[in-house]
Formats: sequence, C-alpha cells, structure tokens
Amino acid sequence: MKKSLLLLTALTVVSTNAFAKPLDCKGTSELAGVIMESRLVGVTMADMFNINEDGDKTIEKMIIQAYESPAYSTEEFQQKSILEFKNKWFMACIKSSKK
Repeated sequence: MKKSLLLLTALTVVSTNAFAKPLDCKGTSELAGVIMESRLVGVTMADMFNINEDGDKTIEKMIIQAYESPAYSTEEFQQKSILEFKNKWFMACIKSSKK
C-alpha cells in the first residue's frame, strides 16, 4: 500500500507541473526526497522511469542516483538517507543557479 501511495505521489508531482521547469531548488529537493523514499520502500526503478513520461534529464539523474544508493531497512537509516539525498540535490541546485 505504501509503495502504491508513493508511486502515485511521485506520478502526481512529475505529471502535474507541481514544480516549474527548470525545477526550483526547494522543489528539486522535495522531488529528490519522494524518489529516494520510493526507492527505499521497494518501488522499482522501471516504475520510476515510467512516471517520467517527459524524459526530464534531471529526474532521470535523480532516479539513477537514488537506485545507486544503498537501500536501508531501518526507519532511522531510511530517514537519514532521504534527508541526505534531498540536501545533496538542493545544494547542487543552489550551486548551479549561482553560475
């Protein structure tokens, strides 16, 4: 059930223009969190790519990086992993907007 809910959330975020293009940094961070959380609860990488119907390259990079990361089984480590992933993407966004 949680997998389906997260996949639906990710689908809604990606498909309804909840984030402007290019993604703003807060939106980038939130989307990264949804992708990492989806990965950690067992949503398949193929399903994550399927929701990225527009082929957005930033979202593809997020998905790939999330699935290259370790999958933790404890809630504490999952939350830490999600937070670190969100912060990583927020920082990358901020740095790229300063160029």
